[in-house]
Amino acid sequence: MHKKVVCTVLPPLFGLFAAETPMLRTPAGGISFSPDTGSIVAVTPKGSAASIWASGAAGLWSARFADKSTLDAARFHATNALYAFSWKPGPDKGALTLSYTCKELAVRVVVRPRPDGAEFSAEATPASQTLLGLDLPARLRFDPASVVRFVFPHSGNTALGAAFNRRFFERQPEDRPSGWEPHLCGPKNYQTLCGGPLVQRDVRDPATALTVTDEGKRWFSPSTASSHARSNSRGTRPKTRPRFSFPATSPAAATNAAATATMALTPTSNPARPGARPPSA
Repeated sequence: MHKKVVCTVLPPLFGLFAAETPMLRTPAGGISFSPDTGSIVAVTPKGSAASIWASGAAGLWSARFADKSTLDAARFHATNALYAFSWKPGPDKGALTLSYTCKELAVRVVVRPRPDGAEFSAEATPASQTLLGLDLPARLRFDPASVVRFVFPHSGNTALGAAFNRRFFERQPEDRPSGWEPHLCGPKNYQTLCGGPLVQRDVRDPATALTVTDEGKRWFSPSTASSHARSNSRGTRPKTRPRFSFPATSPAAATNAAATATMALTPTSNPARPGARPPSA
C-alpha cells in the first residue's frame, strides 16, 4: 500500500541552508532538524530565540499497520544500518529530502518551500504489511513556559471554545491534576465574539442556496468551494456582525484534513485546528 501525506507549516519559510544540520531559514522564522534522526529540533519565529515546538518521542512521523503495530521515525538513526536515516538537499532547488529505510517500511519525506510556508510530503512503501496511516508530523511537544494562550475550539453544542494558559500544561500533582467543569455563564462570550445577542430562527426555516465569498475561495479548495456553491442550508443562527472569523491559522486549515495539516508559528499564542486535540506539553 502506498500512502502520500502533505503537511503545511506556517508562516513563510522559504529558502534552505544545509550544512551540518538540516535547516530552513527566512526572515519570518526557521525550522531545524536533527541530522541523526530528522526530528524537528526547533521551530523559531521571527524576533524570538525560543522554539515554539519540537518533535516528541515519536520523531518526525509515526506509522500504523493493519496488525495494530506501529513504527516511529525516532527508531531510525544515521548510524543504524537496520533502521537507517539519511538526509540530503533536493530533489529540486530549496528542497530537503529525509529518507528512512528498514525491512518493514521505507519512508521518504521531501520538504519544499512555499510562499506561505514549508510543505512536507511523505511517500511510504511497506514491505508486506498493510499500512493504515502515516502521521506527519507525529505528536509535537512545546514548553509550557512559552504559552501565553492556547485557543482550542469546542463543539458548537458545548461552547464556542476554550483558552488555556501555561499553567494548564505544566506538570500536575497526581492527586489534583488540572481540569475543568462546564458551567452556564450567560451570553457575554457569544456577544463578545459575534458582536450581539444570539438570533435563533426556526429550525424548520426553508433552506437557501449557499454563496462562497472571495475569502471563502481562498480558504477552500476549488472542488470544496464548488460543492458548497451547489448546496443549500438553513441559517438558523445568522451572525450579528456583517462578518467575523474564529482565530485560525491560515486558509490551508480549511483543506482536507486527511491530506494536509497546518501549524501556526506565533510567539504569543497557539491556535488549534478546529476538531483537533491540544498538543501535549
